[in-house]
Amino acid sequence: MGFSWLNKGSSDKAKKWSFRALLLLGAISVIIMLPGLAQHPFFEDLERKTFDWRASLEVDELAAQPSDNIVLLNFDDNSFTLYEDEYGTWPWSRSVSADLIRWLNDEAHVRNIAFDLMFTFSRREKGIYGAGGDKLLVEAFQNYDNVYTSINFDNNHDQLARLGKSPTQADLENLDKGSITLKTEGHTPYFLSSYSWLRLDNYRKILPGLMTVPERLATVNHIRDRDGVSRTNPLFFILDWEKEGPCSDDNPNAASATCTETTPQEMIFPYLGFRVFLDVVVPESLRHQPITVTRGNRLNIGNISIPLMLDGRYLVHWYNTSGDQQHYKNEIARIEKILATQGKTLSVKEKSQLTQTLVNTYNKLDPQAPPIPYRQIPVWHVLNAITGKAIPEEVRELKDTLNNKIVFVGTTSVSTFDIKTTPVHPTIPGVVMQATIFDNLQQHDHFIERASQTTNVIYSLLLWLGCVLCIVYTRSVWIGVAGVGVCFVWYVLAAFWVYLEYDLWVSIAAPLASGVVVTVLTYVVRYLSRTQDFERTYKLATTDAMTGLKNHRYFQEHLANAVARSERGTETCGLIMVDIDFFKKFNDTYGHQAGDRVLKCVAAKLEKSVRRGDLVARYGGEEMAVVLADVDQAAALQVAQKLVSAIADEAYPIAENVYKHVTISVGVAMHPTHGTTPAELIGTADEGLYRAKEAGRNRVGALPGDSNDTDNANDATTSNDKTPTGSSTT
Repeated sequence: MGFSWLNKGSSDKAKKWSFRALLLLGAISVIIMLPGLAQHPFFEDLERKTFDWRASLEVDELAAQPSDNIVLLNFDDNSFTLYEDEYGTWPWSRSVSADLIRWLNDEAHVRNIAFDLMFTFSRREKGIYGAGGDKLLVEAFQNYDNVYTSINFDNNHDQLARLGKSPTQADLENLDKGSITLKTEGHTPYFLSSYSWLRLDNYRKILPGLMTVPERLATVNHIRDRDGVSRTNPLFFILDWEKEGPCSDDNPNAASATCTETTPQEMIFPYLGFRVFLDVVVPESLRHQPITVTRGNRLNIGNISIPLMLDGRYLVHWYNTSGDQQHYKNEIARIEKILATQGKTLSVKEKSQLTQTLVNTYNKLDPQAPPIPYRQIPVWHVLNAITGKAIPEEVRELKDTLNNKIVFVGTTSVSTFDIKTTPVHPTIPGVVMQATIFDNLQQHDHFIERASQTTNVIYSLLLWLGCVLCIVYTRSVWIGVAGVGVCFVWYVLAAFWVYLEYDLWVSIAAPLASGVVVTVLTYVVRYLSRTQDFERTYKLATTDAMTGLKNHRYFQEHLANAVARSERGTETCGLIMVDIDFFKKFNDTYGHQAGDRVLKCVAAKLEKSVRRGDLVARYGGEEMAVVLADVDQAAALQVAQKLVSAIADEAYPIAENVYKHVTISVGVAMHPTHGTTPAELIGTADEGLYRAKEAGRNRVGALPGDSNDTDNANDATTSNDKTPTGSSTT
């Protein structure tokens, strides 16, 4: 039975401490297991899904509000369709972007413009789609210092070097002017040295003229989780490059006029949303200061502390879309009013444009549409204003909407493939990710932070404690399991509440899995504990307190079972009744305490002298019984004689340094020869016991029908006061 390995030759105290040690070992094992469990890919993927659930609920509950100073200028499908005749298929001439920059600054007076578009070198410089478009764009960037655009890093350096297309030293040195500086607090953050995706060695070339404004270039490299969902993104990437220079004095070729050496360099370039944040939100006095990276993986910029995950990525906080939806409703009402009041004076083309806008706005109210929290303006609205196609009222409202706003320009058309799968929706345009990261940073009071392993272990311990208490203090297994289920539900609700109130991502998957393990282990321990208690109680109920032998009741049950097995023919059984000779006289002479010692010693000697499957029990007083399993009569007599000899040959302590010999008389009975019931066997064995005493004691009594007694090898009666071999003291 349970814990039987603890019961052999060990005290109750030892068993108790062994049991406690087992519990402590189990608890420590579960605690040690939790961090490893949380990092297992299966549980990490499951944990990310629980984060998605929390993020979606937060958006649905309107818990986090977006800023109203951000506007998205979208190159959407309708813009491509309406202006296909003027600009052809996408990508359009760069002159369109140049026109947008000029109009947004000179007419709408926006605060900043961030292009989530990468203006790579194109064929337009050669006049295929309109000469001068790229030049106009570069001039616009150089003339307006509030415009930002994108650059992309990659790892194609070796391949481009073989093709002779590596970035030039001039471009790299110029690009380095736009890098930022990180300052560590006496340590190197793990993510700076251990994550290869953060460090790249090449960049995709953009228009050469844009390299003249490196301080307004930013990376748009994106990192997805293993399941393809965009929950995080680094705020910066590192470009490893080699700077060429003249040889140092310790170089043996330094005297050569053509001697050059390369020095490893690293360029830390900010993400687009982070770049805009650094220039728009951070005070002028701090913009060119190093950014401190603390030991807790936080970026400190003045009084703003931005938490990063262990791998250096920033966890994006998504906003609800209530304001945007209300704007769409207002827009629908406005357009319907124009069509109702001015419908007769509008041209067919103007009516068509307004109707199309109305349809598009209705589509944005579709619950299946991506939840975009910011005001969106399709590019064709601005192009209508630039080309004079928009009515004055629309132009006026457009300027009011854009005035002093931070405008993020990007594509929202699915055909351009700039789509991200996020926790809140499977198809979010990339420009929304940029705007959201910027908004997170500018609000800097709703940063989501993933809980440390220590915090997760503490929360898990509270969950485990609740589970254990539910199990320990309930008798019914079903009620206990229901209580554990309630603990699980409360833990999940608490994790969501902590996320909602404190922006802390507490783990759910691994703690719940470990909670199941703790629940199972607790029930196992509870079962084993009850088994141990049952065994202890059963032992107390069936064991004689004086001798440690089984008691009379157990003997009767065991004998009855042995007789039943013998009657079924599975095995034979025999019974030996044992009585200590002159025991009353011994007690009267040496005292009852000496008699008790002898009784215990005789009992122990009898147990050692029989087989493991045989039973030695105390029948009553100084009388004991031995039930022999699967023996014949000759073997039973042999065992009986062995017992007589074993007892007589040993001296037993009755006091300090005082030993005395005792002898026993024995009677034997066999089933079914001498009886078919336990009572008949006991009666026959008792008769043999009396015959042994009448024949002089210290012997085996004759069996019924025998002509002579079966004596001990020593026929003389051994005195109860026989002195042990050697001295009476040891």
